[in-house]
Amino acid sequence: MRKIVTSLFLFISLFQAGFPQEGSLNTETQSPLSIEEFSDGLLKGLMAEHEIPGAVLVVVKGNETLFSKGYGYANLQEKSKVNPDTTMFRIGSISKLLIWTSIMQLQEKGQLDLNADITQYLGDFTLKKKNGQRITLRNLMSHTAGFEERILGLMGEDESSMEPLEKLLEEDMPSLVRPPNSQASYSNHGSALAALIVEKVSGLDFETYVDENILHPLGMNFSTLSQPVPEPLTPYLSQGYSGTSNPVAKEFEFIRAYPAGAASSSGADMAKWMKMYLGEGTFQESTILDSATFREMIKTAFSHHPNINPMLHGFLDLSRNNTRAYGHFGDTFWFHSMMLLVPEEKIGVFLSLNGSKGTLTYLGFYEQFMDKFFPERNPQISEIKLTEKLLDELEGDYKLNRYSKSDLTKITSLFARYKVEKGVDNSIRVDSPLGTSIYLPEDSLLFRKSGSSEKIAFGKDDEGKVKFLYADLLPMMVMEKTPWYEGEKLHLFIFVTATLVSFFILCFWPMVFLSRRRFYPSDPNRRYLPFSSKSLAWTNAFLYLCFIIGVSSVLSDPLALLMAIPTSFKLLLFLPILFTILTLLMLVHGLKIFEIAAISIRTKIFYFILVLVNISVVFQLFCWNLLGWQY
Repeated sequence: MRKIVTSLFLFISLFQAGFPQEGSLNTETQSPLSIEEFSDGLLKGLMAEHEIPGAVLVVVKGNETLFSKGYGYANLQEKSKVNPDTTMFRIGSISKLLIWTSIMQLQEKGQLDLNADITQYLGDFTLKKKNGQRITLRNLMSHTAGFEERILGLMGEDESSMEPLEKLLEEDMPSLVRPPNSQASYSNHGSALAALIVEKVSGLDFETYVDENILHPLGMNFSTLSQPVPEPLTPYLSQGYSGTSNPVAKEFEFIRAYPAGAASSSGADMAKWMKMYLGEGTFQESTILDSATFREMIKTAFSHHPNINPMLHGFLDLSRNNTRAYGHFGDTFWFHSMMLLVPEEKIGVFLSLNGSKGTLTYLGFYEQFMDKFFPERNPQISEIKLTEKLLDELEGDYKLNRYSKSDLTKITSLFARYKVEKGVDNSIRVDSPLGTSIYLPEDSLLFRKSGSSEKIAFGKDDEGKVKFLYADLLPMMVMEKTPWYEGEKLHLFIFVTATLVSFFILCFWPMVFLSRRRFYPSDPNRRYLPFSSKSLAWTNAFLYLCFIIGVSSVLSDPLALLMAIPTSFKLLLFLPILFTILTLLMLVHGLKIFEIAAISIRTKIFYFILVLVNISVVFQLFCWNLLGWQY
């Protein structure tokens, strides 16, 4: 199911004054009034553009809160406005920083070694297909352990869906599909595995550990990992909404791998958390991490390319305009959040939104904030001249490496692809879900976005062929060049052709059969397709359309697959098996038909085309793990 994304962000000019000094916030912009002018103009425009009911924004500098404000509504029905001090938003994957901070605390105490094989901390828990490969905590922190993605069962329907962390991971831990430390591929389950290690080493369940060692010491009284939130905090929790012109209130999202994304927090509490990081582990009288430990946490843990933002120890490197920045993004279905830290000026920004299109909003705010207050220090350099041969090698479709190779959700890799084409004047054009951008070469495999500091780089495989694409905004993932047999256009062609042919067969053949019986005498000298051959083709057309309609119905609520495979979908998976069997029978009939001289060449060719269309559908079903019950 494709999600069409129309724009990355809305640019709005807000200040009459010139830009501040390079790489720093000037005195004027440190005032609450100036920040409010900036955020009001930008956020209100972005929220209107992306239909966001409510948001909270907090900006801190060192131990001072420069700005804190709620926008719009926490609950539309009750007309309750967002209170930055008490309204709680789901912060999604920013929750992972609780995991990584806990890991660093235990490492500081000598209870964990970031470079040790994690099996020594897991006890009886075993990983699937480890094959003797050594995985470390540093791999988990940089998302380089090698796990494939698994979204089936990621969400729960209600509180009864929640299980102890170890039991959940025993049942749902994804397989290892690449060598550790070869590529980053963002993993919720890998993060949850690190939380399990915290449990086993500390002797506390993860929620209790975080409460006692992070939240309570920082005074974060409006923050929790509990699902649902504790009853005393329930009145403060913002409602989540779908992104439509008439926002629809959504149910509380239960995240089964809860350490990886279940936290809820207020703007004021997030300010305390950011101040702790900006204080290198200390906020007021509470020391969460030793300064040396924190400095280790923000060092590079893994890099795909020396000129592309790397992965830190849990933090994403979000540097822009040659100004160092790090933080994390967080997304559930209905809430979208960003934590941005600029250590050079001890600036922290937290933004959270309660509408389903919030990702575009916080990305827009991130880019506009950095471009306004930390403008580009180095102008666009003169690009080099590339050969046509190299530009031809770069062209192609690239897919994110974060997908399941082994279950039926593999088809999601068809979407959110990056298409690279040669542009004019030595440039390349990149079409992505975030829009279309032009990049100019700085080196043979390194490109910089026109008018921006954002960079992308290409990588080669062991055979010297261009295969990988790396991007500044995606240090936790890689894009891989798509092989021809997984091409978007190929599979769209198969789908459209098979659908049209199936409709034709279902409607046309019965009409021809009835008209011949009623209006035309049979020709004793002409042989028609055997009834059995027609029946096979007609039945296959019927099965195919039933499968397409059934899948569309199930996917009308994509949350259903994230919670569990519906029984209706399990039953639907019988149809591809039947379709494949009938396709083999059609092939046998087709070969026999070619031996019957009385059947016209036109009829033989037509049936042969039907067989080819059906074989292409079987290939498509096989390619996306839809043959059998692969979940």
